Amino acid sequence: MNDFREWLSDNLRYILLILGILAVVAALFFGVRALSAHYSASRNGQDFAEDSVLSTTDVPEGQSVASQVESIPTQSGVDVPENKGIVMMTDSPEEVLNLIKHYYGALQNKDVDTLRALVDTLSDADAASVTSAPNVTYSDITAYIASNKNNDFYVVYAYYHYLTEGADGTLPGLSQLSVARDEAGRAYIVTGTTDADKTAFIEEVNASDAAKAVITKVQKEYDQALAAIDQQKAQAEAEAQAQAEAEEKARQEAEAQARAEEEARIKAEEEARAAAEAAAAQAAYEAEHKETPARTTATCNVRESGSYDSRVLIYDLPAGTEVTVIGNTESGWRHIRVNGVEGYVGGKFIAY
Repeated sequence: MNDFREWLSDNLRYILLILGILAVVAALFFGVRALSAHYSASRNGQDFAEDSVLSTTDVPEGQSVASQVESIPTQSGVDVPENKGIVMMTDSPEEVLNLIKHYYGALQNKDVDTLRALVDTLSDADAASVTSAPNVTYSDITAYIASNKNNDFYVVYAYYHYLTEGADGTLPGLSQLSVARDEAGRAYIVTGTTDADKTAFIEEVNASDAAKAVITKVQKEYDQALAAIDQQKAQAEAEAQAQAEAEEKARQEAEAQARAEEEARIKAEEEARAAAEAAAAQAAYEAEHKETPARTTATCNVRESGSYDSRVLIYDLPAGTEVTVIGNTESGWRHIRVNGVEGYVGGKFIAY
């Protein structure tokens, strides 16, 4: 137990780095088991989880696993330091790398039948978890692989990029898997427990500078990618805010323009109505004051207003006198001008 505590103390930073890198999808943990029985216990039995690599079209459908493995070329990664005899290979063995690709391809496609052919055991519960897991797209897969001295057991750090459905962008991921060979020499992913020697090898690999360099490298890439996504998101939000503000400004300007046009319309209508009223008044005035030559038909008095009670301006205006009618009244009086005097006479005394 003291040895484990020393190991945990020495490697805690790297364990936390691993946990920070892994994109956790709880259902997808096949072959990504705890680093050791002790490590599993220290995490309350929780397993690593992974998330990323391989586009769907990279795995031809309707082929056997063996033919699929043969059809996918090897991808190379970045060399990392060697420590304690541990070398993290990025270009061999090709069969193991292709196994990892098909594993992630099956996870992406939620292909339980292919998964069963790639791992040692797959429970019904795990199979159900695969089919119900969130949709994840995997791309750019490679693997850092450490082989034991017998070349029959491998610790694999699978490196990839992944895009979870609904996420803001693609991120790099790193997951640890164990790979063994069966009696026929076929490689498969180990999902069960390992013996003491293999467990010790896993712990040796995880403690190596080579593994730590991989973790540090991917952690840096993850932080950079996350920062880029955050920056893009912030830029998109800023652009959306600017667009919203521009649209709001345009809306306000349109409303102001509409109000101004409505006010102008009302003002124009009022001015037109006032002009019409003025024209009607002028026409009425002109009709009332229209000058028409006429003559008196009998002797009559010219009065100050259209009433027999009003003051007489001219007495006994002779019949046949030339006058100018300049208006009529509703009561039948005529507004006349005669000899420079304006006054009123009864309509019955005027002839045109």
